[in-house]
Amino acid sequence: MNDLWIRKASFHVAGKTINYPDLHFDFKVDFDDDPEPSTAEVKIYNLSKDTISKLKKGTPCILNAGYQSNSGSIFTGGIITSKTTWSGVDKITTVTMGDGAAEWMKTKVSKTFKQNTRASQVIRGVIGLFGLEVGEIQLEKDVIYKKGKVVHGPLQRELRHIVVNDCKSKLLITNSVISIRPKSKGVITGFVLNSDTGLVGTPEQMDSEDADYSVTCLLNHRIREDSLVRIESRTVTGNFRVVKGNHDGSSWHTKMEVKAV
Repeated sequence: MNDLWIRKASFHVAGKTINYPDLHFDFKVDFDDDPEPSTAEVKIYNLSKDTISKLKKGTPCILNAGYQSNSGSIFTGGIITSKTTWSGVDKITTVTMGDGAAEWMKTKVSKTFKQNTRASQVIRGVIGLFGLEVGEIQLEKDVIYKKGKVVHGPLQRELRHIVVNDCKSKLLITNSVISIRPKSKGVITGFVLNSDTGLVGTPEQMDSEDADYSVTCLLNHRIREDSLVRIESRTVTGNFRVVKGNHDGSSWHTKMEVKAV
């Protein structure tokens, strides 16, 4: 636990690496289990004019965060906007970012599949047209299109219809990787959150159909939407799936909403 107090972060953009704490910056990375690509924001203090001039829309970027001996990527994507303002003597550059797959998902697709084609074949065929990375494809119901299947329209809309409506599954886009799995399934992490491993305070029960508890822990770059974690606290002990949350660089916490599994 000792090294969990030695914070470490880096922002890689436009051929440059901005290291924390050498240069101060805050960040917030949101994540959830809906089909919309993730977003993030970084506020960097007192950047040089040269670096600011290179923060153009679409520029690829990677944000890493964690601790001295345990840090990793919490966001990979591209710049949406960059704005610089002054607060007293500080020059603050705010960079908003979107997942790298977001633009591809807006691209229109038009492809016809023959009779008796499975949904999994359609999904792989459509995604393969754009060279997008696929993490996994596990369908609750791999339907067969006996009359064939016509896919025509924005990629994200068409994929969502097939995955969610036809196959009763969920579509996730994380760090430019597309994953598809049954709604109740998650990613096995082996994480146990308790007072010795970074759990902050006690989980708070939620009045929601989507999540059972709100949980806060020390920033953990490996926790994402759909992570399966075990929580051990005075108020609740059990296994849960992360529904949504964020990595917060101002508090250096990972905040999440979880549902029992």
